[in-house]
Amino acid sequence: MLSCVSRLALSASLLFVSSLVWPARAQTPCPGSDTCPGSVAQMVCPAPGTILGGNDVTFTWCNANADYFLEIESVQGAHDIFYALVSFQNFVHLINLPTNGGTIYVTLWTQIHGQWQTPLQCTYTAASFPALSLAAPMLGTNGQFQFTIRGVTPGRTNAVQSSLNLSNWSTISTNVAVSNSLQIIDPAASNFNLRFYRSFEVR
Repeated sequence: MLSCVSRLALSASLLFVSSLVWPARAQTPCPGSDTCPGSVAQMVCPAPGTILGGNDVTFTWCNANADYFLEIESVQGAHDIFYALVSFQNFVHLINLPTNGGTIYVTLWTQIHGQWQTPLQCTYTAASFPALSLAAPMLGTNGQFQFTIRGVTPGRTNAVQSSLNLSNWSTISTNVAVSNSLQIIDPAASNFNLRFYRSFEVR
């Protein structure tokens, strides 16, 4: 198939929030992104038709020394991921891509001498990761609160934060996952009537 064509309180409740916000990272140029073989920009990396590596992806196209308009969607016509004019750069770094294994639709326009050229249309396959989930919250025999986070990626570092008000968060644990789950113990939880938790992968 053608993938790119021109055209919990301790006794009552516990909240678990999965964060999708990562720090920005430096852009590393893709081979072949310095100049375009033709006048219209072409997607360089990730290569069209490939499976994306996660929700954090830098889309790069060859540099046609032009203005561009980029549209990235999970449903055609939804404008739900990215939809904007991109001037003076040939990449966009996104951290909000779905990880459900679905199709990602990318359309890239190049403006030459004030005229928008026929857009380049590409498709990608979203990464397929299990959703992070909290399981088995309980008080241990020593009175410490513990729970398990499932759906983590082995070898990746994960941070767990706690809050009393959902506004101010502090890190209580940072661990490298060796399997698809992490056991978390919060010895300070017994000092509070209500405590919220969230976890995210550290990049």
